[in-house]
Amino acid sequence: MMKQDRRQCGLNSMLINVRIAAYILALAALPAMAQIEPAQESAVSLAETAAATALVEAKIAADEAGIAAAEAAEVTAAEAAQTRLAARQSLQERIDILATESGPYAVSLIEVHFDLGRLYQIENLHEEAAASFADALQLVRISEGLYSERQIAVLEQLISVNKTAENWTDVDNNHHLLFQIKKQLYQNTKRQALRSMDLPNQAVNNQIDSSSVENNMADNNAWAAAVIEFGEWKLYASRANLLRRSSTIHAHEIEEVHELYSDAIEEISETVFSSGPDGASGVSAGLSAGIPALAAADKASLVSLLYGKAQAEYEIAQTLMRMPLDFFAGQGSPYTVRTVCFPVAAGGVPQQNTQAVWFKAAYEPGSSVSGFSNASFEATEDGGNPNLMLAQTDTAPVRRVCTSERVENPAYRASQRNEQRMRLDRAAMNMRATIQDLHAILAPGISDNSVAQVHRERLTELNQMQQALVRDSRRNISRWAW
Repeated sequence: MMKQDRRQCGLNSMLINVRIAAYILALAALPAMAQIEPAQESAVSLAETAAATALVEAKIAADEAGIAAAEAAEVTAAEAAQTRLAARQSLQERIDILATESGPYAVSLIEVHFDLGRLYQIENLHEEAAASFADALQLVRISEGLYSERQIAVLEQLISVNKTAENWTDVDNNHHLLFQIKKQLYQNTKRQALRSMDLPNQAVNNQIDSSSVENNMADNNAWAAAVIEFGEWKLYASRANLLRRSSTIHAHEIEEVHELYSDAIEEISETVFSSGPDGASGVSAGLSAGIPALAAADKASLVSLLYGKAQAEYEIAQTLMRMPLDFFAGQGSPYTVRTVCFPVAAGGVPQQNTQAVWFKAAYEPGSSVSGFSNASFEATEDGGNPNLMLAQTDTAPVRRVCTSERVENPAYRASQRNEQRMRLDRAAMNMRATIQDLHAILAPGISDNSVAQVHRERLTELNQMQQALVRDSRRNISRWAW
């Protein structure tokens, strides 16, 4: 490859030198031509002819050099393709030899499958690359266990390949597996076990010695990065609807992401802040107790987690506004039974449906109902349902027939709107509280450096999103207020 690069550089240099020489020759001839007097027209013609000839020759030389460079590039690409093909064949032969000598689950096969997958990835052979990385992942899980750290690099390559190929279901499955592995490796398992016993925060802190906390401080950043990576993927997949799932499943997944962010913030803040006087812990409690400034790594982790949590809360509100009212649980029954009565002639059948008869009788006095005129109508309330009474006319006897109809319950719809409004208000309130925590963490360290500028831009973005959320939620509630 070095020899090919040198040859390419030589051709490019030759092409540049030829063009420069042609331009210099043409420029040198122009002043001399301008100073020649009319008596020397023959010399001028010779100079013009020489300059034109030089330009043509320079153009021909440049074209030849360009053709040579293109041919060299094609040769270089073909040689590179041949080299990669030979490398893939060599790796495949190596896999066959190792599988024969050491068995199909030999540890040495892991790196060979991984290298083969990288070669397929360079060639944009996504299916073959994914298969090679999957083989390497399976060998790692068999050889080193289900939660070995070595799987992380393989899964990251699998995610990259499947994203390029737009295999979104496989990308989601890979992200879930990667997150579970990082959860086992980096989450504070001892603290989680104590918290699962429903102990107070102060008791949890007392049972974890200082050395254990120091050892887990390094894992806090890795755990925060794992939560952020997984949360960003889930939010991106939800916004773009990459997985083609229903709105209900999307809403449930975003709620889970929000809960994941909240738990990670609480877990990390418990190791950063001491408990308050009432045993409370967390970002708000630690900052209100006057805890000194955070370390740079802890501050970056908490800021990123809080930013992701605010994004999830905004996405929850957007999802709630897109949901139809049937998604929200109402109180009571969705339908109610209404009794409707209408007049009919004795021995006859009404010629109109019940609603038409009722409205015609109620809003068109003196109209003919079922062939009868001069009828007198009276609207009554029977159990909250309007009934229609038709007195006997002078021409023929009539009788009243009552039926039951199932209609929507207005109270149930109102309770669904109230449920939507409550959940929207809760999401907006949570987002506002998250932004306040971000302000509290960033306020002591605001400066003019680039990192502070990024933080200010994030805060501005979140504030604008929160204001838009309040405005859109009011419009949405007005839309359903019928």
